[in-house]
Amino acid sequence: MKSAGEKILQEHNLIRRANAHPGSKVKAIAAMCYQCYGGTEEELPNAGWRELIRTCTSPACALYRHRPYR
Repeated sequence: MKSAGEKILQEHNLIRRANAHPGSKVKAIAAMCYQCYGGTEEELPNAGWRELIRTCTSPACALYRHRPYR
């Protein structure tokens, strides 16, 4: 039986979602932003990571215009 932490990790881990749907460009971009803020396949990044992506201040990033949670 999975613990609550494992269930959340599976549902909210954008890297795992992207790996499960390799043809999805949207999921790949979201996973890259997630990874930029410290997310890994095994761990969630610090609390508030969605807000960090939303308020990203790296316009030099090639994915800046395509980031999720805007």
